[in-house]
Amino acid sequence: MRRRMLVVLGCTVLLLALASVMCSADAGLNGKSETNFAAAWAKVSDVSATAFVGEYGKFIASDSEIKVGLLYANVEGINLLAIAPSYVYYFNAKPGASTVPYLGAGFYYAKGTAFGDSTSNTNYQFSAGVKYFLGGGVGKTDRTLYAEYRFLKDVLKSDENLSTVIVGISNLF
Repeated sequence: MRRRMLVVLGCTVLLLALASVMCSADAGLNGKSETNFAAAWAKVSDVSATAFVGEYGKFIASDSEIKVGLLYANVEGINLLAIAPSYVYYFNAKPGASTVPYLGAGFYYAKGTAFGDSTSNTNYQFSAGVKYFLGGGVGKTDRTLYAEYRFLKDVLKSDENLSTVIVGISNLF
């Protein structure tokens, strides 16, 4: 378990270091960094849920970003903390574009408790979403509103997959 966590953390640091080195002199998003934050609370019938997501990313080209995210979820008897590095490809990320769809893929390491049992797991994830650049398009503003669907396979070795829809704000700098 500790070895898996060290491998995931090592790969994450390596990906972020490579992202800084691989940046070229394109216009638009290239070379920028990004932070995303989102939170959700829900209560449906007798089931309540809380989730928080925070991510840091580095654009290695105008249409490519390497990210690492932290996810916390609490859903009736299940507590989860995950670290999730990924690669994200942006479609139509040309200067001036106000709406930019994207697809991402990566892996995650999750640790948590499920109904009193402590466990951890490493598996794959993918995401699909869209960013809307507030107050202008790509290259004109540093704030976006985003909506994303994210899928994590076999969370906490429970044979349960985690599917989330996240709406949040990202900041580019």
